[in-house]
Amino acid sequence: MAIDLAKNYFELFSLPVDFDIDPAELGERYRALQQDVHPDRFAAADARAQRISVQSTTHLNEAYETLKDPLRRGFYMLKLRGAGSDTHEYTTSDGAFLMQQLEHREALEEIPRKDDPFEALDALRDTIDAEEREQMAAFRRAWDAGDYEAANDALTKVMFIRRLQRQIDETEERLEDELD
Repeated sequence: MAIDLAKNYFELFSLPVDFDIDPAELGERYRALQQDVHPDRFAAADARAQRISVQSTTHLNEAYETLKDPLRRGFYMLKLRGAGSDTHEYTTSDGAFLMQQLEHREALEEIPRKDDPFEALDALRDTIDAEEREQMAAFRRAWDAGDYEAANDALTKVMFIRRLQRQIDETEERLEDELD
């Protein structure tokens, strides 16, 4: 069995194009499709069948990774509407948001000098996580209203936020290493 490479990722998993999908259902459908096309099933087949299996598996894996991550799923949905970009060179012109990100980064740089850096990290992480939830809600509202530019801007902001979340995690790891 080969996967229809012309199907969009939602069609591939027989899901509606919707931001809110059930991760368990996605996982079940992924495993079922993976069993049908996995290259191990075609080890004794001819070269053409093996090639099709590898192509199908690659497409299936990319589709699954895209749909299971809300950020990637949102950008993919925009792309399906002709409002997305393949370049992943996103930026926002929201000066207040960018200033806020700068302030968060400055606060993060100060954390190692705090009396209780782990408490300060947790507080910053809670703030950043709340901002991510706000931006994801903004994406949903913009998507539902058909305002794809605003939807793209909200997801772009989530990219900034996730970068900061990774920096928070890295800072926490460094602080833990210093304790050892």
